Amino acid sequence: MKKAALALVLVVISLAAMSSFSQAHFTLKADVPFDFTVDGRQYAAGSYELATINPDGLVLRNAKTGQAALIPLSSRTDPAAGVHSAIPQLSFVVSDGRGSLRMISDPEGHNWRVPVSKRELEASRKPEAKKVVVALK
Repeated sequence: MKKAALALVLVVISLAAMSSFSQAHFTLKADVPFDFTVDGRQYAAGSYELATINPDGLVLRNAKTGQAALIPLSSRTDPAAGVHSAIPQLSFVVSDGRGSLRMISDPEGHNWRVPVSKRELEASRKPEAKKVVVALK
């Protein structure tokens, strides 16, 4: 009886873990109208596909060239209570015509911070720096 109860508890925990992991999976597309950087790496303006590979990272792939890179994600925030969907988007800080990816939001309302290099952080502190949001499809 104890073994059956323990097995049941393990199954419930496994299903709960798989459920929360599967909610974080998405594949989305974006048209970024300016050159940008992600964690110190430079990318050209253009069409991109973003696909999660695990809860801590996603693949960013240029639709035209096929170049791809792994982007680490950190500081996931869960959606506010009662929020079941949101507009998926990329949030950039743009300075001197060049953007720096800062946050990714998925259709479920989760937000992930993207690591930022010191150079990107300094550029975002300039008075002309502004926040720009690019919708994901």
